[in-house]
Amino acid sequence: MDERLTQRELSALLSHRADPCVSLYMPTYRDGVEAKEHPIRFRNLVADAQQQLVERGMKEVEADRFMAPLRDRVRDTPFWRQQSDGLAAFLSPSLRLILRLPHRLPTIAVVDRRLYIKPLIHFVTQGLAFHILAISQKDVRLYDGSPYGLSEVTLENVPRGLGEALQLERTGTNLQMHTGRGPVKENYPGTFRVGATKEGYPGTFHGQEPWSDKHKRYVSEFFHRMEDHLHRYWHNRTGPLIFAGVEFLYPLYAEVCRHQLLAEQIIAGNPDRIDKRELHKRALNIAQPIVTSKETAMEERYRSLAATNGDRTMDKPEKIVSAAYRGQVWELMVADDAQLWGTFDPETGETNTDVGKDDPGSEDLLDLSVVYAMENGGEVYARPHAEIPGGHAAIAVLRY
Repeated sequence: MDERLTQRELSALLSHRADPCVSLYMPTYRDGVEAKEHPIRFRNLVADAQQQLVERGMKEVEADRFMAPLRDRVRDTPFWRQQSDGLAAFLSPSLRLILRLPHRLPTIAVVDRRLYIKPLIHFVTQGLAFHILAISQKDVRLYDGSPYGLSEVTLENVPRGLGEALQLERTGTNLQMHTGRGPVKENYPGTFRVGATKEGYPGTFHGQEPWSDKHKRYVSEFFHRMEDHLHRYWHNRTGPLIFAGVEFLYPLYAEVCRHQLLAEQIIAGNPDRIDKRELHKRALNIAQPIVTSKETAMEERYRSLAATNGDRTMDKPEKIVSAAYRGQVWELMVADDAQLWGTFDPETGETNTDVGKDDPGSEDLLDLSVVYAMENGGEVYARPHAEIPGGHAAIAVLRY
């Protein structure tokens, strides 16, 4: 049980495919009469999902056995005493996951060939998805962040820290590390501070002349090599990227960064010396206004394009799902309190909304649009139905 959900974890849920996949959501309460009813409401959701399994063709005894791991939670008294504001439970032949989340969730049970994830969009859009690139002499680290914590991304083939820049040799000059003799002013133009030596003094690069154009070229070349490997991690990481490191490094990295949204504000200093909780706090303060402004900008862009260039916008969910599958959707806003059940054929691009939720092939087309849009690197936002422009269940701004 966890209160954290990063974009990387959501991406894993997005890509999970199995038959069947059970997704349960319900609001929870920290105390009061409602809190005492948690087991009853969860048991009802489990029963609802079990009935859906039977309707999809599973034998009753098999459905009962399949749902047992979640049904057993009903009698877990300590579990129900430790609730937050919402509960999400996922079950498939290869997955058992329960998330306790500090956000009010709807009451819904869905059985499908994939997980139902639309109620979680708040945690990576309105709930703030952001990323931190922390660079020090010793290490290069990438974190996925949400309001509830940080998750480090395992990097492959990425240079491990600015110390590797010391190995670069150009025109016979070696960059070396020497020990300073006291505090180094980070804004002093003759000094490039990258951390501390083992003696505890600030470390500085030096060569024929301190912090010369030649030194900048060495570091820039290091950043080029680093970004050649990092850029593949930017796909599906559309939240703001926040730089954490010595402030002299930021403009050099900004010149080579390929992420589409590098924040101008940074977390200055040696990230090795910043506690992870403090790193998360500072990044969240930087990311929040950026993400809020992005959602507002998307709404304004939609209104403007809808009035002047209707070919760049859509407001029909049955068309949006097909455009999202083709990678045409740049920005998507969906109603998090509505569903549109139907079927979608990827081969023909055709949708059919003349089917009900109980039809074995039926899916929530709004949720499916979210999945396709995010898999293709689109921005996704979730709002109550009444707050979406035009009262639509979904609106989209297209790439082309």
